[in-house]
Order: sequence, then structure tokens, then C-alpha cells
Amino acid sequence: MPQLDFLLSANEERRLVSAAFEQCLRLVPDADYDTPRYVTAGNLIRYCAYRARTQLFFILADDYVRSPLEFRCFSAGPKPGRYFIMQRNGGPTIDLRAPSQRRESATSEYGSGFADREK
Repeated sequence: MPQLDFLLSANEERRLVSAAFEQCLRLVPDADYDTPRYVTAGNLIRYCAYRARTQLFFILADDYVRSPLEFRCFSAGPKPGRYFIMQRNGGPTIDLRAPSQRRESATSEYGSGFADREK
């Protein structure tokens, strides 16, 4: 699938996410869930709250979704019985990964992020 790598400042990330909300897109955090039912970050405040816990979000446009996001259950490890979204299954989605800024200074460093369109 096509992938676009980019570097975003915190302000650019907020503008991108705000534009997604203005277009009525759904941003689903990549997290572990109690049940196989995802939550959405419906506004910038909720996005920032989820953003503190994850770097990856699945962006969905209702007009284009052909199949639901697929959940799997952790069977072992530190999270048995919890659910997670299988990346690249369901959608289509745009996978948005935006790591945190590494350092605040005149020459700030950013981790590489990406937007990836999944069928």
C-alpha cells in the first residue's frame, strides 16, 4: 500500500487533526480495549487525551468504509482478554502515526511519522 512519510510540528499535527474533524472523519486510537468495540476521538481535546497514550490512529470516512475494523483478542502476555485492532484489516483506513517531538529547543527533533492508506 502507498505510504507517505512526514515530519510534523505539534501545531501542524493539530491543524491536520482539526481538518480531519471538519471533514467529519473518525479518528480511532490504536489502543487495547475491554470489548471488541472501538472509540473515536471526536474532537481535538479527546484526540490529545488519546495521543498521550498512543502514536497511531486509524482515520475512517463513513462514505468509504467497506468492512468494519477487525479486532483480535490478546491470548497471553500482560494483556490477556483485552482486544486490539488489527492494522491493515477492515476499512479502508488512513493510518496516521505521529510520534511525539523528541526535544524542545531551537533545533527540535521529530520522530518520523507516516500516513498509510489501507484497502
